[in-house]
Amino acid sequence: MVGILALSTMAAANVGSPATSVVPQNIRFVENKGQWDSAATFRLEAPGQNLWVTKSGVVMDFHRLQRTELAQLAGAENPATRRTGHVVKVDFVGASNAVQPVGIGKGTALRNWILSGKTIEGVREFSEARLVNVVPGVTARYYIDGGAVRYDAILAAGTNPNAVVLNYEGANNLRVGSDGTLMYDTILGTVKEQRLFVYQDMNGVRQPVEAAFRLAGKNRVGFTLGRYDASKPVTIDPQIMAAWTYLPGSSLDRPGSIDRHNGDLIIAGRTQSSAFPTTTGAYDTTISGTNDYFVTRLRQSLTTNALVFSTFIGGAGTEQESTLTNNFANAIAKVYPNGDVLFAGSTSSDLDTPGGFDTVRTSNDGYLARLNGSLGTLKNATFFGGNQGDNIHDIDINPQSGDVAIGLVCRSSDMNAGGYVVGGSAVATKPGTGATDDAFVAVMNQNLNTVKMGTYFGGTGVERVWGVAYGRDYQTVLMAGGTASTNLSPNFGSVGSVSTGYVARYRLGNGTQNAARLALHTFGGGSNEVNATDLVVDMPNDRPIVVGYARGAWASANFSTLAAGAPGFDQSFSATTQARAFVMRFAPELNRITGWTYLEGTGSATSEVARGVAVQSNGTIHISGRTSSADYPLVGTQATNITDTRSLGNQRSFVTRVSNGFAHIGSSVFGTGLAPASNEAAAIVLDGPYNDLFIAGTTTEGINPPTIAGFTPYLSSTSGNGDAYVARIAFFTDPVLIESSASTVAAGQPVSVRLTLNAPVVTAQNITFTVSNPALRLPGGASSVTVTVPAGQRRGSVQLLAQSVASPTPVTVSAVSSGTTLTSPITVNP
Repeated sequence: MVGILALSTMAAANVGSPATSVVPQNIRFVENKGQWDSAATFRLEAPGQNLWVTKSGVVMDFHRLQRTELAQLAGAENPATRRTGHVVKVDFVGASNAVQPVGIGKGTALRNWILSGKTIEGVREFSEARLVNVVPGVTARYYIDGGAVRYDAILAAGTNPNAVVLNYEGANNLRVGSDGTLMYDTILGTVKEQRLFVYQDMNGVRQPVEAAFRLAGKNRVGFTLGRYDASKPVTIDPQIMAAWTYLPGSSLDRPGSIDRHNGDLIIAGRTQSSAFPTTTGAYDTTISGTNDYFVTRLRQSLTTNALVFSTFIGGAGTEQESTLTNNFANAIAKVYPNGDVLFAGSTSSDLDTPGGFDTVRTSNDGYLARLNGSLGTLKNATFFGGNQGDNIHDIDINPQSGDVAIGLVCRSSDMNAGGYVVGGSAVATKPGTGATDDAFVAVMNQNLNTVKMGTYFGGTGVERVWGVAYGRDYQTVLMAGGTASTNLSPNFGSVGSVSTGYVARYRLGNGTQNAARLALHTFGGGSNEVNATDLVVDMPNDRPIVVGYARGAWASANFSTLAAGAPGFDQSFSATTQARAFVMRFAPELNRITGWTYLEGTGSATSEVARGVAVQSNGTIHISGRTSSADYPLVGTQATNITDTRSLGNQRSFVTRVSNGFAHIGSSVFGTGLAPASNEAAAIVLDGPYNDLFIAGTTTEGINPPTIAGFTPYLSSTSGNGDAYVARIAFFTDPVLIESSASTVAAGQPVSVRLTLNAPVVTAQNITFTVSNPALRLPGGASSVTVTVPAGQRRGSVQLLAQSVASPTPVTVSAVSSGTTLTSPITVNP
């Protein structure tokens, strides 16, 4: 096999127009057939930056277009603009004259140029550009990934990595940060090429290779690599970094959801701020009435060029919030597979409903709107509701069909007359009476003009639904919330008189378009208030996971009996009146609870509310919310990468990680907590292979990013009335590689084992090494030993001594960190 070594990194530029600096995934490299200077081989033109591929590297033209102040003050429709720019030329030192520019991934479109005196036709576009043999044995690759420009240097077998040196002409203060990030300054801001992650594919398993940027002279950068197998490909990728941004207005801004698509974040919420940031070309750039919803698309770097698109959605009426626990913003945005954005909320405004199922608002109705990815065009929209107040509180999109699952808090009694009730097995009559809230669950097609399934859910009491999600095969829909009905059936749990949590699963009809309840589980019971506030499905196992809060002595005998034997690190309720957060997982059949725990401090006057939940493929659970407890558990069995331990007062945001077995891996709490501060992490989504987190929330203070390691503010101040914030947290350092100095060792000989984490730790983190057989002895002769990885480091190691054995003896050395175990086999010979 011919081996290659791929050095890959990404330029995360903090430059360009804040409204237009993202690089859309469909931007293409255009070949030069004479329409430009002959020095260029390809050109990539994107908002805020142009990239010219030459025969020796690239020229990056960062720029920002700004309207002149006089034109803005005069209210000109087409005000003059001023272009501010900075050019950086990045060349391979020693570039070869034998270089071959090649376009990869040819598009179907052709471009034509009409220039003075000539016409150039049939110019092609490509998804990436390469410079083959730019340096002997080296191919440079340029492409777009996750909304950022990325480059690889691919080394043929036998090529010395030291041959790859880049010269940065025009870059100011070129430097490598303490975290390994390559940075340089421009007049528009700082450009960051994120620190490297190097790996080899070994039989389908990624094995990391140690690597780092190195300065190789004035304005020159090279790469330092550790050991690797030159007969196999090696790839170096950037690691995720933490960031922070505000979406500030002049009044209250409250996010309700966060989603990801092609390297962007899509946040929806409710705002009272006329100054909330919108972008040119947005669907609606002016707030109507006293409040509107907003939908905002951010580049996930969250740096100064983070704002991509942003729009209001609303009218002269009221865009609703829920009335549960300090007004949750029931604004949700999800992304269709093609990149369109689906928004859902509730309104008393007469909004646009192109092509919708229900084009006439009856009362306060739910509202769904499909916009294009740039948030500039309303493609489809519909009201969703009947003769009384109805509020959508959650949606989910089927990635296979584009169908939309909808959870509605419903007061209307005429949903059957409106055509929302579909199928012979659906409940057609409102269970409660009068203005009593019931739940309603439905499925619509992606164009929002057909209801495929719809049914009431509930009993004689009040029902609310706060979360909906598709099941593993997308043939079922799950919902979770709270109920005060005592006549729900069939039911695996118990109910109480105030509010009992529930999770239910519906099977979607096949051909007959009906809905039949498959299972229901209630939890809480007694006179306690219990509400499930969000729902996610552990897809590999089809297990629903709910989070929420309990108020009162929830751990009563009836609940403890239902949850007997379910693991959890905290199952003792510590207060009788205040709210306490919880997370709970159910079997797919909903016939039992398979794990649960409280997330709480111990103060009788403090409280916690869980708001968002996300789950990894391995079952590890992440929860966001708010706490006012001074002793909220920051660290469990392992230290986290980020902690902020100042004393608490008022509400602070929290994020917690719980293992598949419901052990506490760790938490982070942030915000000063000083009166009258109020903070809440409302929604959460996972990112990338390292399980970094994006959270969206509200803060009434300028949370100080330097107190949270790695945070970089996009906008560093707030209005003080309650601003939306978005944070990316490099939250966990997980093990990615275990290495032993030898696979076999003779009696009396030492052998060392090293565990590598995916990123340097911010605070010291423990690794526990264990041996399966005393043929290898750890220090002190123990069967296990714990070593500490110091702050700023990413490796821990231990040395073992082989003992005398009568025959070859296999030994497994295990290393555990952050709840993840890796093993290394070693054979001890006589």
